Amino acid sequence: MIKVLYIVSTLRRRGPTFQLLNIIKNLDSNIFDATVLTLSPEYKETCIEEYKKIGIKCISLNLGRIEGIFFALPKLIRYLKKIKPNIIHSQGIRSDLLSLFVDNYCHNRVITLRNFALEDYKDLYGIIGVLMAKLHWFIARRNNNVVACSEKLSERLDKQGIKSIGISNGIDVTKFKPNVDNYRKFNFVRPLFIVSGHLINRKNNLCLVEFFNKYFDSNKGTLFFIGNGEEKEYLENLANKTNIQFLGRVTNPVFYLQQADVIISASKSEGLPNSILEGLSCGLPALLSNITSHLEIKEKMPDEVFLFDINSENDLSEKLSQALEFLGKTSKKEVSDKLRDNFSAEIMSKKYQSLYLKILGRK
Repeated sequence: MIKVLYIVSTLRRRGPTFQLLNIIKNLDSNIFDATVLTLSPEYKETCIEEYKKIGIKCISLNLGRIEGIFFALPKLIRYLKKIKPNIIHSQGIRSDLLSLFVDNYCHNRVITLRNFALEDYKDLYGIIGVLMAKLHWFIARRNNNVVACSEKLSERLDKQGIKSIGISNGIDVTKFKPNVDNYRKFNFVRPLFIVSGHLINRKNNLCLVEFFNKYFDSNKGTLFFIGNGEEKEYLENLANKTNIQFLGRVTNPVFYLQQADVIISASKSEGLPNSILEGLSCGLPALLSNITSHLEIKEKMPDEVFLFDINSENDLSEKLSQALEFLGKTSKKEVSDKLRDNFSAEIMSKKYQSLYLKILGRK
């Protein structure tokens, strides 16, 4: 049995946590034995019960960020001596940094990079974020087994001197799928547009609010934003149409995706966005900004994805019209099937399993 130890900061409810869950629950249990080790106590919004529910072993060093500076490494080493994992797989800057110092206890180390750090960290933390990005890339350059969460991200990292392989994010297609009954439950003016994700600057939702404020002057429809963030109040105040709704964080995003007609993102930077893959898996065409990671989805689903220039209102309007025309031509099941063939969690997990076996010389 191959023991794989996954190291993360926490199992906070967010995209990377769900991607990790998708990897582990699709592992071949006859070959792999998985344990998740978290560094810090869980946030209120945690996915840990979803891990435990399907039998994934979860342990924690239970250290705050300051405590972790002094005590995380010795506590981790004691645990490694105890369980003797065959592979350590980490994600996140703190976890990846720790993995640098445990080579004497496990030579086979994998890290997954889930963003283009210089863009993401800078947007979140300013100048400190730039330093964090440089540190994270320094760590990555010293690991022989780096995975990027998309093929396009892998290409961008290569230009930064980081050799990686691209394993695209995957979606649980048994959960995110079309549902005709749910589609009929929402009594709002259609078409129903949906934006799912954090309301932060990097997501560029200001662009969408300004566009739809004008669009709804002469067109029918409803725009929903799912998610919270520092820009939520500002965007709510800016939206001057009653058919632009902010639902905040919801516990069942699949319910809203199943009722929508088109999923939209004007994001300025992504790894490979879960929310867009989830929308496509529910049968929605996707109207997306023409950034690199969205281009990867477009290449694999050319008919279902419509890319627009975030600096051109006319281009956004034109591509929106094309997405609406698409609705009458293809069924949601056909869109969902196309997503499953390209971005399912099972496909993703099998690629990670092949990597583990290759590292261990068993394939």
